[in-house]
Amino acid sequence: MIVTPTTTGYYRYTDINAISALKGFIHPNSLTHPDHPLRKPRTLTNGESRLMFSSAQIEYIRYYLKAVGLVDKLIPIPSSNYLLTSASLRNVSPVYYDSATALRNALKNITKNNRKLKGADPQLSNLRNIFERVRAAWAMNTGVWIAVDFEGWEMKNDDITEFGYSLIRFEDGKTVEEEGHWTVKEMASTHNFKYLPDNREHYHFGQSIEKPLKTLTRHVQELIAKCNEPGPLFLVFHDAHGDIKYLKQLKVPEADVATRLLPDVPPTEGIFVIDTADLFSGLEGHSGTRRGLDRMCRLLKMQNLEHMHNGGNDAHWTLAAMRSMASGPPLDLQREERWPSQTEPNLLGGTSVKVKRQAYELDSDYDDMEGVFGPFTGEADPEPEPEPEPEPGQQPS
Repeated sequence: MIVTPTTTGYYRYTDINAISALKGFIHPNSLTHPDHPLRKPRTLTNGESRLMFSSAQIEYIRYYLKAVGLVDKLIPIPSSNYLLTSASLRNVSPVYYDSATALRNALKNITKNNRKLKGADPQLSNLRNIFERVRAAWAMNTGVWIAVDFEGWEMKNDDITEFGYSLIRFEDGKTVEEEGHWTVKEMASTHNFKYLPDNREHYHFGQSIEKPLKTLTRHVQELIAKCNEPGPLFLVFHDAHGDIKYLKQLKVPEADVATRLLPDVPPTEGIFVIDTADLFSGLEGHSGTRRGLDRMCRLLKMQNLEHMHNGGNDAHWTLAAMRSMASGPPLDLQREERWPSQTEPNLLGGTSVKVKRQAYELDSDYDDMEGVFGPFTGEADPEPEPEPEPEPGQQPS
């Protein structure tokens, strides 16, 4: 008996739409109807720049139409030359449409965004790829996602003063959340004041616990090891370099084997680094700009942001920012929903995928003033003209 391997992959929406016998069945009005057989599996998928059906979906549709008597024989499918296999795709991530209008708009926006990406630098393409892979992994509702943040003494960076964590794990389809803030007993008398604020006494999401450094080290090791038991483990940071350095300093084994390379298929095991600074750079379309945690959270329109540079607070907001981006729609649609029609022009005379920021959005004083005067609606005020220096022998006015 000769066994022929089966090739699976994805078909472009437009290729399937060209089959007249299937055209009505995959019409936006049909696809988004509650009784459509693909609605329950909810497996309509969207790649980075193509709306696609999986080959399994097409096979299901063919047999469904014949089984319910809508056709006499199986409808032929496009040639295998049209099949896009996983090897030819950077990633596949799910997206769900609840109305025909939303699906039609998605088809239009995909074409529009593909034009915007022409000439984009490779680094930005990589960040966009990471964004979609994180979305796909998050959508699987598996593993443990834990945001970690350390604070150190500004006079000697190797001296850890605080550790904070915020995690989400999935048990029997339910979301379980946990977070904490631990301070180092030996560093209780040290305070940051010159470069960073000292907010270790202002944890907002529970009770801070003081531990001797030796105990804190052991508890951090045990916490990360426990998170790694179900697998996969996603270590979430904002600007990961410093926090990974501290994990290695505390001899946490998982820090030595964690990788930034998410596979093209959502993983079922392994340890992965998720950096929200990278995710936000991809979302903004700014490959050369890395926002600080506070600025990123404010641009994501998060509320009640107080006492940053507390390890527990920073971990909480890092995970919240990751969750906000990963649970949203595909990157380009999400960008337009967050910042409508705010992209910069490109060299071809159209618009790019890079968000153009107004001066007030990047002004730290604006965030405080907004609560008093309401959101800013015009251009930023110009810088005041400097007063002329007084002539020698004159008193300044």
